[in-house]
Amino acid sequence: MGLLLAFSVSAHAVSPLNVCANWIARATTSHYWFNDGPYVAVVDPYSSGRYLAERLTRRGYRVLAVHSFPEIVDALKGSYRARSVAADFYPSATIDVEQIEKMSDRLSRYTYPRVSREKALKAIFIGSENGVVLGDGLTHLLHLPGNEPTLSLTKRDKAKMHERLALLGLAHIRHQRTNSLAKVLEWIYGPENQGRFPVVIKPIDSAATQGVSICETEDEVRAAFKDLMDVTGAGSRTVFNSRISEVLVQEYLQGVDSTSTEEASEYVVNTMSSNGRHIVTDIIRYRKLRVQRANGSHTAIYLFDEFIPLNDPVALEMRKYALEVLDATGVRYGAAHMEIMRTARGPVLVEIGARPAGSGIPEIAARAYTHHPLDIMIDAYLNPDAFNDLWVTETKLPGSSQRFLNHARQVAFIAPNAGALEALPFLAELKDLRSYVSHSFNFKVGEFIPLTEDLVTSPGHVELAHPDPTVVEADYQLIRKWERQGFFRIRERVK
Repeated sequence: MGLLLAFSVSAHAVSPLNVCANWIARATTSHYWFNDGPYVAVVDPYSSGRYLAERLTRRGYRVLAVHSFPEIVDALKGSYRARSVAADFYPSATIDVEQIEKMSDRLSRYTYPRVSREKALKAIFIGSENGVVLGDGLTHLLHLPGNEPTLSLTKRDKAKMHERLALLGLAHIRHQRTNSLAKVLEWIYGPENQGRFPVVIKPIDSAATQGVSICETEDEVRAAFKDLMDVTGAGSRTVFNSRISEVLVQEYLQGVDSTSTEEASEYVVNTMSSNGRHIVTDIIRYRKLRVQRANGSHTAIYLFDEFIPLNDPVALEMRKYALEVLDATGVRYGAAHMEIMRTARGPVLVEIGARPAGSGIPEIAARAYTHHPLDIMIDAYLNPDAFNDLWVTETKLPGSSQRFLNHARQVAFIAPNAGALEALPFLAELKDLRSYVSHSFNFKVGEFIPLTEDLVTSPGHVELAHPDPTVVEADYQLIRKWERQGFFRIRERVK
């Protein structure tokens, strides 16, 4: 019966021969598929959600992969590992109330009394950004632990999250959402912003800093708006392949430690929650470089993410504000990923997502601290006693249980120009670095590699970790030196 169910839920028509080939491939590449434990579901097991699915299968659970896309978008296909799930569920159309109800009906076959109480669906996890609305809806309909669906958009819509904070009197970003350039300019020169520059223009719903522009002048605002909302008014597309129909114009947050060329005041607070109790699993300091786009506006590309001790004074400041944001936006269960700017007026939220940090951040966090964030996430749903034990100690004294072990960074590669990737001449040297942990490339030799303007166009990243921070810094400087010397050997396009 398990085999038949696994094949019956696929949205793609396949021949019997293909079914057999798929079964053999999955059976021979992983023992996870034969798990006979209880069912759990992961909505959008991409990016770091992939590691969540793998850890659940290692614990003996049968993972149901619930997708929020009728077909996985190109930007996420490479991070999905079908071998670690027992079955796939795809919607027949873009997610709306009807699609959520249909998906709930399909998952209900795994609930008690349709299966035994021991095997019945125990939890629904959210693996990545686009799955928040679907995940919240499913937990509500199936009466499983989760977050209030009426507040889902406060963790997805970059305007609504700040409207929610403003309503509750928390620090937030002044902003205006619109599909009109005239309205953008009216807000910039109106009483709320009073003509102050720079301002930020970005999509309402995207990720990986895609489409984010820092505009110093009105001309740059016009160019950034045009790039997002093309001349036909139809809009370009996000990394999730959704049409951009509105933009967000915001005040620019000046960090206390930032300069005109480098941003060093933005932090990430990653958390896990269980029944309204929150544990901070890791805190990261971003380092970004401001660069100019072709349209004249500026953006900030990632240099590296650096983990800091949870009892660091700045970490404690970020932690206090982050917990207030979690309560304000209705996070009671699961992961949250908050980007927070440290400004002269205190911490201010940039964005929140109700999912694990992306790009494999939980894996490198496990090198920096004693506990793996995804294990804490699993315990939040499936082992609340263990979660609560950790919550008690971390609430009394942050960093006492989640101790700092290694200085760790995730370094974003930067391509200085666009063209065909011909070779990676320093790859062997990279792997020999004293702090080297792992690396990932988004492009293969022979493929076109774009100029780096955000995380989507970054060639990849490398993870470094070592007890001695000077070793990590020296290795980081070597990586940047190799990039200048042609780490990515690129044959530029003929203009």
